[in-house]
Amino acid sequence: MVQYVKVKLYGRINGEFVANALIVKSPSSAMEQTSRWHLVFRQADRLNIEATTASTLRFGDLTINCNTPGGIGAALIFVGSAYDGFETLLVSERLRTDSIFRNHRVILGDEIFDGNGGIFSVDFDDLFIVEQRESASVSGILIKSAYTQTEIYSGFSGYHHNQHVHSFNTPVNNDKPYRIGVELELYARNRDAYNKITTARTNWFQCERDGSLDQRVDGVSGLGIEMKTIPLRPADATSIDFWSEPMAKLKTLAVSKSYSTTGLHVHISKEILGATEAERQVNLKKLITFYTYHVEDNAAAKEKNKTICGRAEGYCVNPNGAKTELGNFAKMLGFADVAKSSDAWNMMTQGIVDNCRSQRGDINIQHWDDYKTIEFRKGKGAISKKRLAAICAWWEQMCLYCKNTDSTNLSFDDFFAKACHESPAVAWFFMQDDEC
Repeated sequence: MVQYVKVKLYGRINGEFVANALIVKSPSSAMEQTSRWHLVFRQADRLNIEATTASTLRFGDLTINCNTPGGIGAALIFVGSAYDGFETLLVSERLRTDSIFRNHRVILGDEIFDGNGGIFSVDFDDLFIVEQRESASVSGILIKSAYTQTEIYSGFSGYHHNQHVHSFNTPVNNDKPYRIGVELELYARNRDAYNKITTARTNWFQCERDGSLDQRVDGVSGLGIEMKTIPLRPADATSIDFWSEPMAKLKTLAVSKSYSTTGLHVHISKEILGATEAERQVNLKKLITFYTYHVEDNAAAKEKNKTICGRAEGYCVNPNGAKTELGNFAKMLGFADVAKSSDAWNMMTQGIVDNCRSQRGDINIQHWDDYKTIEFRKGKGAISKKRLAAICAWWEQMCLYCKNTDSTNLSFDDFFAKACHESPAVAWFFMQDDEC
């Protein structure tokens, strides 16, 4: 059976988008004992892979015309088992030093197409029209056309003022039950830059005061700004492309990383952890326990968390974070064994969750009931398209991993591999192949 899947390729080093493509799987014999795998791509893209496949690929009734000048290119990846899936293919390719993907990170599409029963031609303008429209719709700096313009935000307001006075604009289309909001703290470079930022008219972020931004810029006080986005689509919040233009412009007007008081906080609506409150409570316990003991209480994992977040420590004044005596004891026994008893697990995790109701913790659930979000506060302020995409993806993937993993099987290594695989922005920060 012929199957194909749409893929996106990103640069391994810079994490930037390179090309849309297809991976095609077809039987190489009538008995389908082995399969041939081909990468089909538009030669005008920046893929820089030599076309090695014949000018016409025929798979039963299907025909791909390729390798015409300036048209569609195709390259043979390898011949392998007929029962290998697309994921298995990519896992195998990551282990080969001479892989055709050696300079790229490959993100598979969600849908696998069965090409049997018709004449098949690759028209990238048709195949990828949705992706192209998505890219165009979220481009821009002040107005994002993928979001409603019911409210236009402008001016500089008091702390948490906007959420009481203005409603949030919403995505025109959203395919996830949750959204992601970002709070970026920064300092304008001068008073003129401050005025340009705070008087901008936009439909997707607001400017507010934060008392912690009390440093001076070249001797001038009062230039601190907290930029707060509306709740964004996860696909946008975790996209380097989404942040590219706004961050490029913002760099000319403001600084963040070099000032000690700036943070980069991420809010994710609690629906990411489940459809019902009961389900969300179960997964919240896994999430906070995972972060407290599998991430921050593990030297290697903590270092990776530092790499993504941009700093080793957040705001918490308690050196033990959310840890508890019962949690420490459970770690000695082994969390997997403790999790086999639901009563023991719930007793142990409840104390850890209760310790996260303070606004100073790396994970803050103080506003679980009113804002209905989980706030991740470990991030260091930075004006960077890659940092913003990566830190949003990091927390999103951690929530999804804990939601979808049984409490007896929680593993930082498994989470890390998944986060790097799912997000080019996360993978960009970890260049060693043996890590992801």
